[in-house]
Amino acid sequence: MSVDTDFDISTTWDAAVPVVALSGEADVLTAPQIRDALFAVVARQANVVVDMSGLTFIDSSALGVLVVARKRFAGAGGGIRLHGLRPQVRRVFDITGLSDAFPILDDAAGAAPGGT
Repeated sequence: MSVDTDFDISTTWDAAVPVVALSGEADVLTAPQIRDALFAVVARQANVVVDMSGLTFIDSSALGVLVVARKRFAGAGGGIRLHGLRPQVRRVFDITGLSDAFPILDDAAGAAPGGT
């Protein structure tokens, strides 16, 4: 039996800061893919932007992965910035208090080191 997760993940390495783009639904089934992608980045680079403009849903499993990855990036001297949160995804971050834990960019201008 196969499960259609309606999820895609890609990493762009040619920017000043790597961008991990998520689209579809980030949930218990896709959280391991998100973890693996972010851990692959932190092994090479201390900063990352997670582009969530294509994300339609996020659950606690995916949020947990982001929290663990945040700690790992901080341990490497860097961090995670989030970009492009749709209202329904932003609401989850606001309700859980995680919008205070992650820098959330309104546009990609803050993606480069030293950006806001």
